[in-house]
Amino acid sequence: MGNTFHSIDLKDEIFTINTIDLRKVYLPTVTVAVRSMLDPNDDHSIYYATRPNRTARSMNMPIIDHNAVPEVQWRPGYRTRDLSGPSNGMSTTLSYAMAEVGAGAPLHHHEDEELIVVLEGTVEARIKDEVCTIGADHTLAIPANEPHAFTVVGDCVARLLVYFPVPAPFDRTIYLEGSPPE
Repeated sequence: MGNTFHSIDLKDEIFTINTIDLRKVYLPTVTVAVRSMLDPNDDHSIYYATRPNRTARSMNMPIIDHNAVPEVQWRPGYRTRDLSGPSNGMSTTLSYAMAEVGAGAPLHHHEDEELIVVLEGTVEARIKDEVCTIGADHTLAIPANEPHAFTVVGDCVARLLVYFPVPAPFDRTIYLEGSPPE
């Protein structure tokens, strides 16, 4: 149980200076160190201002443990974990993919937009007749019905996040080269 000592205003934000009984704290708190405003001549004391930090636990937000999601061999050298979609009641699809050098997806298009976030590795992407190489910390933003393909290049596995604004995007996909995934 906390005891309030003093309230201060830091740049138009009010913090409450208090103590906390750690045995009774169930939610993490955001903690900010501030100089004592109780005694302006005191250069040595530091008090702590805390305010509750809303967490997934306090909001009943579903948390997805990536390692608990089954890994699926999508294509040779290309594995995915569907983090969100119809299986967990979501109306969007987010997959975490790991693709080896040489793996990827043949030319195809979806009725919906697609985002491919490159977390690690390098991908050679083709959208229409344009080819570009994309590395980590870059995102491919693919418009709906735009023919596209990609292949992992370089010397390491690519780690990707693949997002669609719909729950079952591959039901609305047409392959222009190759075949649908296994």
